[in-house]
Amino acid sequence: MKIVFLLLLTTLLMSGCTSGGSTRSESISVGSQYYPTTNYVELFFGAYNGNKQYEQISFIEVLGGRRSKTDELLKELRRKAKSVGADAVIDIRKGRRMRKENDSALLVLSIAAGEDSSHTSQEYRSDTLQGIAIKYLD
Repeated sequence: MKIVFLLLLTTLLMSGCTSGGSTRSESISVGSQYYPTTNYVELFFGAYNGNKQYEQISFIEVLGGRRSKTDELLKELRRKAKSVGADAVIDIRKGRRMRKENDSALLVLSIAAGEDSSHTSQEYRSDTLQGIAIKYLD
């Protein structure tokens, strides 16, 4: 049993020790239509002023990690938009949200010692990007 615990602890320590601190994204489809992935996505901060007709296909949010930079968030926003088949993302807005980061190694040690594990996490503000993925109709 001690060997298994030590292997688990070593694995956690070597894997970066934290969870919750990475950049992640999610999308919520507007309709039931499926679109193949795209190779290029335009980004528009604010209203779309172009002359192409479009339909909204998804709402996308990117949540940064503890030290994420805006260019990393934009890269993830573009990657997520490509994966849902978008031609562009419009009305992009930057925001902030509270996140919690857990130190997995401290959590395991606290549980093993029978101690309070509430001190194994930290809250921090994370930058976010939100936008509406669109598909051009022409």
